[in-house]
Amino acid sequence: MKPSKYFSDSYESYYFTNYLPILSEKYNLSLPNHNEYINNIHQTKPKFMELFQKKYYSGCSRSSKYTANKNDINFYENAKKISKESIINFIKNTSLNIAKLSEYLKNTQKNKIYMLYKDGEFNIEYSNLNNHIIKSYIKNPKISSYIATTENGIKIKILLRWKNGNGIAFPSLQIS
Repeated sequence: MKPSKYFSDSYESYYFTNYLPILSEKYNLSLPNHNEYINNIHQTKPKFMELFQKKYYSGCSRSSKYTANKNDINFYENAKKISKESIINFIKNTSLNIAKLSEYLKNTQKNKIYMLYKDGEFNIEYSNLNNHIIKSYIKNPKISSYIATTENGIKIKILLRWKNGNGIAFPSLQIS
């Protein structure tokens, strides 16, 4: 949640300034207030994005709200395209704050114990915090990701994505 705290710049502000106006103008949808957008876009259904979100899901054939309306389908396709372009360009021009992200990872993983059961045996594994301290990273904009290497040489994929509609609501990081 709130991925921009781990970057050298704000993705939410970048998207709002450079990409959301494209959808707003092309489909005659009101652009929300910048401050409200920045402060509340991290929700699954922000009220100020309701019309964007309705149009997005109306154009998505996998959605229960799908209408088969050509304008909605066009909106959906454009939102996906614009979202992908925004993430690619943002990653190309932005640094990852590895100290801050490492701190987050360490805090969420400390004191974790994993118990696994396989072939009639229980196995226990304790979280090794060096697996979560990022030493370096490379940018891979084509897959919307930064690929980090930890102190123990483990690779971590840090994917920048939208959880609720491409460019519509809930930007986040998916870490694997």
